[in-house]
Amino acid sequence: MKYEQMDDKVLKSSIYNRHFSHIYVEEEAKGYPITEEILNKLKGERRDDLIILEVDSYTRLFNRRRQNFVREKNSLSLILAVKHGNLSYKGAPFCQDFGNENFYYTSVLLNCLFDCEYCYLSGMYPSAYVVLFVNIEDYFNDIADKLKDGRKAYYCISYDTDLLAFEGLFGLSRRFFEFASRPENKGLKIELRTKSAAVLDISGLSTENIENFVIAITLSPEKVIKSFEHRTPSLEARLLALKRLAAAGFPVRLIFDPVIKLQGFEEIYEEFFYRCETFLKENKIEPLDCGLGTFRISDTYLSNLRKVRKASEITSYPYESARGFSSYSEKNNERILKFCRERIERFIPSERIFTI
Repeated sequence: MKYEQMDDKVLKSSIYNRHFSHIYVEEEAKGYPITEEILNKLKGERRDDLIILEVDSYTRLFNRRRQNFVREKNSLSLILAVKHGNLSYKGAPFCQDFGNENFYYTSVLLNCLFDCEYCYLSGMYPSAYVVLFVNIEDYFNDIADKLKDGRKAYYCISYDTDLLAFEGLFGLSRRFFEFASRPENKGLKIELRTKSAAVLDISGLSTENIENFVIAITLSPEKVIKSFEHRTPSLEARLLALKRLAAAGFPVRLIFDPVIKLQGFEEIYEEFFYRCETFLKENKIEPLDCGLGTFRISDTYLSNLRKVRKASEITSYPYESARGFSSYSEKNNERILKFCRERIERFIPSERIFTI
């Protein structure tokens, strides 16, 4: 399966089923074009382990009690459902808006292929199952409504997942790009955030508004990737993807978030930022801007995270709580951000560094 360059060696030698061997289809989701496309694609792989089951409501499956998020990560199931109610939300205060007004985020996909120990999703959701809301046109209509009368809107579409990592199976990033490229949606700016090494294929689509489709790549030191960002591509793979995306004409945003306070922090991040600086200058890549932030999470999500990742160095740290959120002490945060900013300013102007 080509939806991500993911290492499956562990899965193949384990007792777990392959990812998406079980597909749950909500009764209301049957008949939607995306539903049919995905089922046909999976059936076309001639998988003898594929089981398709019908459910009346995805919430009854997704919100079951006594699930094990970490264990489910080893064998992801897919739920195809229809989303009702709010389809977009105002941007959260602990997320960067990068100077944009009318900041929203939307979640057409819940949960992720990757397994980052610091990710709030494992403290937010009871299940690691991937939920895809197939009524994509309703999402587009909701966004279009925000653009009426010449208004502008900034949408982040990949906060609760990594859309680009799933692109080979779902094609959602391409659908959003096609929607954003329509002349009537010129006031729409979209951010697609990713740790994937995939490159968005926009062949055959209009690129007239490509400057409004920002791809934000999260970059981390190799030590952080290997220790905490399980099943994600290496730093070098992400940098090569960044190069290809920039060459295709996409505005690229660098995300250094979350910065993790770990043993040997200064040496590790010194080498990391030097590698980023060298790569960008060698390849004449000028990022649009960058986001910088230390690890932070709501107290509630951290409490849940500690229950499902008891042995993690991330959850074991004695964070300080303020206004409902946990992070490093104010003194440590200031020291970390100052250290990082001084090094980032060597290759990105200060006014284009957005910090939380």
